[in-house]
Amino acid sequence: MGDKKVVILLSGCGAFDGSEVLEVTMTLIALAKNNFKWIMTAPNKDQPYVINHLNGNVKDTEKRNMLEESARIARGNISEIEEVDFYSTKALIIPGGFGNIRNLCNWQMEKENTKVLLEVKDLIVRFYKSGKYIVSECLANILVAVTLKGFFNGKLKIASPDDKNFKNHLINLGCEPVICKGEDFVVDFNNKIISTPAFLATNNIYEVYQAIEKVVNKLKYLI
Repeated sequence: MGDKKVVILLSGCGAFDGSEVLEVTMTLIALAKNNFKWIMTAPNKDQPYVINHLNGNVKDTEKRNMLEESARIARGNISEIEEVDFYSTKALIIPGGFGNIRNLCNWQMEKENTKVLLEVKDLIVRFYKSGKYIVSECLANILVAVTLKGFFNGKLKIASPDDKNFKNHLINLGCEPVICKGEDFVVDFNNKIISTPAFLATNNIYEVYQAIEKVVNKLKYLI
């Protein structure tokens, strides 16, 4: 593989209470096709709750650790955030999934009083302040907007599905939502953020892969 290495930030295993497994997988395939190396990471903390993906119910008595769950996707090759070698990496990629707004931050529950896990905030802000590109997919767009609110160079242009509520959420976070189809993406060159709505805008898995492949192709050119 080539000498371009990225960090992939995960939040668990599963679309409704962690990272979106399909988006992570498609991201890895696109990265491999473009000769990237990667480091996968996640917080070593318990999720606030666990979702039964079969029926959508909360499993009140079950506890799961984000790092251990993310290791299922990474096949064990994953590190805690504090162990990531920042200086050897060129960009940060955050796949979608509700874990971005339930685990890495509590935006889904709190909105105006959102708190981001300290180690997650430090990682995202560090990439941003260093001028390294950040890729956000699907609900990771909210995590990035929440975390970097107050740091933006102007308004952050970020991908949004054609959904009034989602657009308004991004506007309230100081962003400029750009309506995107599921197979498309947006680049904010001023803030060095590349984003796609992915499954927020389509249920077609191939369209989502097209978007992610385009994003990775663009990232390879930009870094």
